[in-house]
Amino acid sequence: MGLDSAVLTVFVSVGRSDFGIAQPVARALGESGSCEVAWAVCGADERAFSESERVVRVPSSAGEIGAEMGALVSGFASAFADLRPDFVVLVGDRYETICAALPCVVTGVPIVHLHGGELTYGAFDDSLRHAITKMASIHCVAAAEYGERVARMGEERWRIHLTGAAGLDTFVRSPKLSGAELSAALGWEVPERFLLATLHPETRCALSAEEQASIFLSGLEGLDLPAVFTAPNADPGGSVIRSRVVAACALRADWRMVESFGPGLYGSVLQLASAMVGNSSSGILEAASARLPVVNIGARQDGRLRGRNVRDADWDVAEIREAVSWALAPRRKAGFSKLVNPYGDGTASEKIVRVILDAPPRHLLLVKKFNDAGAW
Repeated sequence: MGLDSAVLTVFVSVGRSDFGIAQPVARALGESGSCEVAWAVCGADERAFSESERVVRVPSSAGEIGAEMGALVSGFASAFADLRPDFVVLVGDRYETICAALPCVVTGVPIVHLHGGELTYGAFDDSLRHAITKMASIHCVAAAEYGERVARMGEERWRIHLTGAAGLDTFVRSPKLSGAELSAALGWEVPERFLLATLHPETRCALSAEEQASIFLSGLEGLDLPAVFTAPNADPGGSVIRSRVVAACALRADWRMVESFGPGLYGSVLQLASAMVGNSSSGILEAASARLPVVNIGARQDGRLRGRNVRDADWDVAEIREAVSWALAPRRKAGFSKLVNPYGDGTASEKIVRVILDAPPRHLLLVKKFNDAGAW
């Protein structure tokens, strides 16, 4: 049950990506001594929490997305009724995330939304992200351009806070392991040079997930370089891509797929990789802080700010191979040594915590007026 003596902030996690963003904020908020922290976690996030963490598991359905969303709305409503939070922190744009937003709106729980105002034209996430923006009471944006967009959506200026991307905090602060140390931690030999590859379904694409996987893998064939793949997300088509990657790795001794490195080790993987290829948001966000060359395929991340370490490639085998050759060119990675990440410097958590601690009373947060001027 929520406590009368302390403000209770519930963080929602639906998968590895938003957990990696929310975790440093939750930790910093808990360490502030001014808030109690809890987690509401749905089936897409199967990570193990420590016994000291307050976690509510939200059941979902094994059926189609529509059935799953119905089950998640009910599950989050039940969890929040039990927890009685003062704030709920939501990250981004997942369909599972909007299922957590809806009960907050109808029960009067203020939403703190991270990563609003961004664009990803190649996924249906855009519609969900913007809808959550209109439900949220507080917006912690990752770049000034995104704050301007949130203001143009009619959100009042005082609700919008430029904090940077919290996912960078874990990267900046986590110890960077050597290749030998990372190999010991993982239990397998990490190659001296390797390509980090992640492909999620591009859900607004004329190509099927099968065709996307085929082009992606064909573009990497013939490279005389080991590749480490991380698993795709749970979007429609994700299981198809996963099957194709697993089958491809079975045919090549120097290709390997891992489910997830976890936020503690992922920074070391980015630091040690020779280049990154695929369409993960990590290639847009964290990779710039690792000074890592990135080949971004397709339109999934279209609309997002990116550093000069990112080169875009269409769904074309020859174009992907050419872009990967660019990324792996001698001294390419060294050439990004002074790259500035447009998403901040790894100090977002403290800024977000201050926003939560300084928030006005609930009745002021919940009465939202439309900012017709649209200026931030």
